[in-house]
Amino acid sequence: MSGFQLVVASYPEQLADAESVRRYVYSEEEQLLGLPIAESYADLAERTTRLVVYTNRQPIGTVSLALARGGAARDQQRLGFDLEASFVLRGFELPGIVPAEVTRFCVLRRYRGTRVAALLYSGLLAESARLGVTHLVAEANMQTDCAVDAALAYALARQRDWTDSDFSAAPRHEARPPAAPTRFVYTEQQRTLLRTGELAAVAPPRTLSLFAQSMRARYIGPPVYEPAFNVFALPLVARLTH
Repeated sequence: MSGFQLVVASYPEQLADAESVRRYVYSEEEQLLGLPIAESYADLAERTTRLVVYTNRQPIGTVSLALARGGAARDQQRLGFDLEASFVLRGFELPGIVPAEVTRFCVLRRYRGTRVAALLYSGLLAESARLGVTHLVAEANMQTDCAVDAALAYALARQRDWTDSDFSAAPRHEARPPAAPTRFVYTEQQRTLLRTGELAAVAPPRTLSLFAQSMRARYIGPPVYEPAFNVFALPLVARLTH
């Protein structure tokens, strides 16, 4: 699978291509029901950069980089990030910090494990450098709707020192997960090991490891259940060096 092309979406057609990938991945491939997928292109044009990867003119991956809003919203300690619907962010208002949110990351299933994700990440770094961004914030999909598994995975992240105490993300709401979860990351045997303190015997979810090791991301708050995606999410920050 070669011939990938990364572009910064500049035209309505490219923005529509990015949205089509997002719709297909979340609605068709991942079966994440209830996803709020309508968004404003005017808002994107003002403060958001959207990247799209193509192959043979077909859009196959996308990610967005949203700058913080200024003005009154920033004065009220609201950065204007999607993340703030679920978390109260602290620490990003300090002088010299220019935060941006990474959101809407999607790759078609058949292209996962290829260079597409790496291209999107390199594009994020290039755009962040161009815009003077110092810190990236995002949510990590914990791949589970089970509160027990989410709490154990967070304990593993903390045990591995994948946290950053300079920033915090306090849950803004307490949405209840399903009474009968269907997405699990651990077996009962693994849960027993974790509960008895044998943390080294069990690996964190793949997404948490990927963010922590590849992006050097650090987690800044406890898991929150996201009803729109039917999974728990973990807030993170990545410090950039340009």
